[in-house]
Amino acid sequence: MVEDINISDKKEESLNGEKMVNTMISLNNTVNSIIREIDFSGIIKTVTALSSTISKMLSSDYMTSIKETFAKLANAIEEAHDNPYSYLNFYDYQNSLDEFHWAWPFDISPEELKQLIEQANDEIEFDRLIASYFTKERLQNMFYIIENGLPRRHTVIFGQIKKAFYNRQYALMNTATVAIIENILGIVLKDKGCTKRKGILKPIIKYYADNYMFHDLSFLFELQMLSNNIDLIFSDYRFGSKVFIESNKKVRRHLSAHGYMFSNRRIDSIMLLNTLAAILINIDYITPFEKTVEKSKNKKLFIICTKDYVIRNRIQKITGIESLEN
Repeated sequence: MVEDINISDKKEESLNGEKMVNTMISLNNTVNSIIREIDFSGIIKTVTALSSTISKMLSSDYMTSIKETFAKLANAIEEAHDNPYSYLNFYDYQNSLDEFHWAWPFDISPEELKQLIEQANDEIEFDRLIASYFTKERLQNMFYIIENGLPRRHTVIFGQIKKAFYNRQYALMNTATVAIIENILGIVLKDKGCTKRKGILKPIIKYYADNYMFHDLSFLFELQMLSNNIDLIFSDYRFGSKVFIESNKKVRRHLSAHGYMFSNRRIDSIMLLNTLAAILINIDYITPFEKTVEKSKNKKLFIICTKDYVIRNRIQKITGIESLEN
């Protein structure tokens, strides 16, 4: 994305002016590259690459006049890393939670999450820490949020899910919870017969990133974390050979729906409850896309299939966010 700026170590006086010009041209190209290529998923990578470029420039004898400016920028980036609420850290949270297979943990502050991530070396350690985080009181609060956010058609089954959890009947609970998650996500599908859910939030996230980038879109980080978690739960498997799940959490919709493998573990149950809570907490960002998503012609990706102005009007009405075109 951002090309390295190579400056010769030779010190010939006659080449100084030309090298300065080339350096500034390269810097200009770098900035233009950022403007052309910037999107939600690439923002932090671009900043990181630019920071690396700046470091090379600071070591050059030809850029001493602007060293102080770039030093301030480097300090600003360092301060952002120290700030739990910065976008740089949210990008780190996104990567870590993807590795640990969690959506944004219910009711957690960025400070708490940053601390847990820094303490955990792998998914198993994080699962142990997050299990302690979900105290009896916090679980009760999460159940309350879910119960009050679910459509009425799920009231009876969720009551049984709650009883199953406290009776440690995790396999029954997990299968039913996955079914509710699958059903709620289906609201965005044009074809209600589609059973796929992996990748279902990706076109929604891309739409926000493409059309609303100058708004405060911190919620997009949470949507991306949720998307990663959903893609794990709804992964597809081939039954022709032995199935091996490498992650610590074993619950998978495809395997349980066909009676091939069930998870009877508490940590999987908490993860699923957390995923369901995250969907309901972010539902206002999802419902504007009701019946607007379908599979592409090659059936590999989900795409938006509704006219742009319809979605923009829905988003403004439900969330109050105006697009760049409004």
